Amino acid sequence: MRRLVLSVVSGLIITLLAPAAPASADVGFTQVGVERQFKKFTISYRRSCPSCTSTWYPPSSNGDPVKTATGKATVRVTTFKIREDNGRRDLYAIDVDVAVTNRKGDEDWGWMDVRVQSTGRTRIYDAIHTQGIGATNKDTKSSYPITLSAGYGPISAGATIGYFVSEAKGSSLVAKQVARGRQWRVNKVNGVYHATTGRIVRVGQGKLPTFRVVASANKDGATFTCQQWSDGYHCFVPRGFVTKSARIGTRRLS
Repeated sequence: MRRLVLSVVSGLIITLLAPAAPASADVGFTQVGVERQFKKFTISYRRSCPSCTSTWYPPSSNGDPVKTATGKATVRVTTFKIREDNGRRDLYAIDVDVAVTNRKGDEDWGWMDVRVQSTGRTRIYDAIHTQGIGATNKDTKSSYPITLSAGYGPISAGATIGYFVSEAKGSSLVAKQVARGRQWRVNKVNGVYHATTGRIVRVGQGKLPTFRVVASANKDGATFTCQQWSDGYHCFVPRGFVTKSARIGTRRLS
């Protein structure tokens, strides 16, 4: 059974459909989010043979296929106003919910970054974010709760905002501070099913914050590139990445 919860990948509390959660998970988030705005985009990744470097000399020819890990991540972004009895400040949240599908290849390969930042001229008085997940210790499909770093308005400290679902031992969701927001890195993304991140901000009464969500992932070449150099015949895999983004606003209580 699925239930409504609040979540983010640089955003934070929104009422979204999330994966099935333990019965002890926090409830009540659906009561505080109103005036939702929603956007969605997808990003396809390809991680190819991480050990294949420009100093590697395989018995390969130019254009030969290389082992890859591929998949598609659907990024659902939601903003909403948090109902709170405060006459001087308003609370808004952004929820970034990432679902990984069509996964093929080694589950230990690949990464994906999700960055959530405030934009525009609206003053942000303060903000909190969802926390990361340390290296997982299971190689079977398991759910790990994602919580807030502190209490905020009607939301209690340690409240469960969403879930990190993975079957790759050693996968993780690592958070770091960036200008006007936070970034989360999903390690071993090809072994991850789902991740949620979020950000809550406090603004002046009647003011409307805006956000930008940027997702980046591997986009390596699918074949070997081989060249004759002065010291021998070199074969390597072209490395690259793909980036997609979305801008989203908020709406006053009608």
